[in-house]
Amino acid sequence: MSNTPELYALLVGVDRYDPRSRVPNLRGCVNDVEAMADLLQRKYGLAATNMRKLTNEAATHQAIKLAFRHHLIKQAKAWAEAGSSGAPPAFVFHYSGHGSQ
Repeated sequence: MSNTPELYALLVGVDRYDPRSRVPNLRGCVNDVEAMADLLQRKYGLAATNMRKLTNEAATHQAIKLAFRHHLIKQAKAWAEAGSSGAPPAFVFHYSGHGSQ
């Protein structure tokens, strides 16, 4: 039994916004997601299957909520329900973009 927790990550980056929203586009948010993914994989051994990335048009309000529920919360519940005595999983949520809706 390992003391190293299983790691799960949800990474969200939005550079391009709907022009109707009047929210200016950004540069670098998707790059932030890629840099974070690289760091988590290289330094912390995050398995690609434990990482979910949502960028630009895929990063809708609904998609983020669903990914949070199904990718992060579901894993936490599964660990708790299994009654595991090992280290609990660790979770990372990373967002890069405007703070507007």
